[in-house]
Amino acid sequence: MADDGNAGDQAAAHAHAPQPCHGIIRTGRRSKDRKGHNAANAVGLNDPAHREEDIGHGQKQHRGHGHQRQQHPKGGGDADFDGMWAVWDEPYLQHVVRMVNGFKQPFVASVFTASSHHPFKVPEQYAATFKDEGGQPIHKCVRYTDMALRKFFERASKQPWFNNTIFVLVADHTNQNEHAFYKTEQGLYSIPIIFYTPDGSIKPGMMKNVIAQQTDITPTLMHILGYDKPYVAFGCDLLSTPAEKTWAFNYNNGVYQYFKGDLMLQFDGTKSIALYRFKTDPLLKQNLVGKLPEQAALEHQLKALIQQ
Repeated sequence: MADDGNAGDQAAAHAHAPQPCHGIIRTGRRSKDRKGHNAANAVGLNDPAHREEDIGHGQKQHRGHGHQRQQHPKGGGDADFDGMWAVWDEPYLQHVVRMVNGFKQPFVASVFTASSHHPFKVPEQYAATFKDEGGQPIHKCVRYTDMALRKFFERASKQPWFNNTIFVLVADHTNQNEHAFYKTEQGLYSIPIIFYTPDGSIKPGMMKNVIAQQTDITPTLMHILGYDKPYVAFGCDLLSTPAEKTWAFNYNNGVYQYFKGDLMLQFDGTKSIALYRFKTDPLLKQNLVGKLPEQAALEHQLKALIQQ
């Protein structure tokens, strides 16, 4: 589940978003995983028997890459369309529960919420409830999305599939902000990733020392599911990879950014242009490029990522 707001508890990680992504509801089927959770073919898994259907807000039908995609406009009806992007989050997430109730287990569903996007409005019936109270216009939208997620989980918790489902809540990118940190090249890509298992198989906690990114979701899910077949993934399993071996990679206005350990390297495609100890220098004020012996290894690793 991806959104531009915030939510959740359980295991959480502070992550770096590589780029915005498009949202769909994606369902799939394969044999039950050994831990009994709802799961299906994730990106990079090689399973020729797998069939997948995508259901989203678009209007076109598409086939390719071994799956079927069906996109339905305004999944909650015209009355629930926000007039700009999609269905308002509250009715859409209720619609998601109804759709998931029709899925055969095991399944995977990926859901993208849109109400915290520009032009930063809320449904008319909530205009007096979620008002601009200073700060950024997006704040009222985030409060609305939080309410929509709360109602989603209240309804989902009553369904037979709830207790053996893994929920992942993640933002696709950052948005309006007030804090100086989130205006930096690091902060522009800093988002939450939350893994939640109602059955308690993941204990509540905050992973403070790891570096995480969206590509870590697949290998982390494969770990939780006990999936033991080969698959392709760029990221790390956040639950078993030592913190010092986690990393993140993104691209900002022509500059590649690589995070590992306590260092953030910026590379313009030809040469390194900045190096920061981002954990102790979060506002990136002290450029250490050319001054640290670790720079050469970081450059080598980053070039390999770009080449791959």
